[in-house]
Amino acid sequence: MSFVLVLYALFWQSATVGVGSPGPPIVVSEWIVHEQLATQNGRVRLLMFVDLDADTRHAEWQRMKGLAELLRDRGVVLVICTAPPEAAREYHQTHQGDWPDNLALARDAADRTRRAYCDPVGVAYLPYLFVVDARGMLAWHGHPQSPPTDEIVQALIDGRYDADRARALVRAERTADRLQAMFEQAFALQRWDVALRLVDELLTTDAPKPQLLRHKLALLLGPLRRVQEAERLVTAVLDRYGGDAKLLNTLAWDLLNQPQAFRRSPRVAVELARAALAAAAKTDAPVLDTYALAMYRIGAIDEAVARQRQAVEHASDTERPAYADTLAFYERCAALRADIPRTTTLPR
Repeated sequence: MSFVLVLYALFWQSATVGVGSPGPPIVVSEWIVHEQLATQNGRVRLLMFVDLDADTRHAEWQRMKGLAELLRDRGVVLVICTAPPEAAREYHQTHQGDWPDNLALARDAADRTRRAYCDPVGVAYLPYLFVVDARGMLAWHGHPQSPPTDEIVQALIDGRYDADRARALVRAERTADRLQAMFEQAFALQRWDVALRLVDELLTTDAPKPQLLRHKLALLLGPLRRVQEAERLVTAVLDRYGGDAKLLNTLAWDLLNQPQAFRRSPRVAVELARAALAAAAKTDAPVLDTYALAMYRIGAIDEAVARQRQAVEHASDTERPAYADTLAFYERCAALRADIPRTTTLPR
């Protein structure tokens, strides 16, 4: 594979992928069968990403063979990309005798093609299918067994394809519940970029915003290390939810208790805690407790002690014991700090 082609593929990984956009290049390490059918425009192609795991191999074969046979008479090619290197060859050898002549099979080079197609649409699970029209443009994407697959393929063949209709079908399948399940799967697989895209898409739905904002901040300041983006997000949150003390307090508490996230941007957590304090009633014990923790984390021990005393004073009977323990800890820290000389000569 040429250096230029690799760069082109890497560019596509960050490009926009969706209905009506050009399909990213198919970059594979090996074509097992029917490369020419798969790579030439002029025919409708279904590009399906699968995992030929030993436990699901037979079921996948039945699914793919059946789909290919349904498509054959309509002149449509089914292209299968899979990552396991030995599985692809073995798979073809096992079924070579009844292999459909419109079914292409390839080993995905370092999972690059799947990531170029699936990551931008927030998909971290397999199998997943993309319909590509005769010009190489993406016409639809979804689960291979999803009802719109056949509708879209037939519309392309009959010349009745409507991109707006296809986009609406994609959106209809991406309900808040479905997106939430996709997010949880991406998070479990540590596909952080995919998880972030899904959070952003969920934020456009009627899904509850507090938990989504918590996830987004945790991703940006955690594994993704996008501090500036996190700081811009907090500015937007303060503009929109500046009066929501409960939400701001929750976000601040999360970050104060995530060492990695707090270390990357202590300012974000402190700003949220300060905004929560400004928006809350003066007797809101949980908000006072969070603000005291923020002050402790940045070394403002005296302020931490003062605010924690207020938290204890206004706490409920259930909250008071824990808040009092925290206050005692802050007071011990303050006493220790007072005992430390301002300048210490260290031994050479």
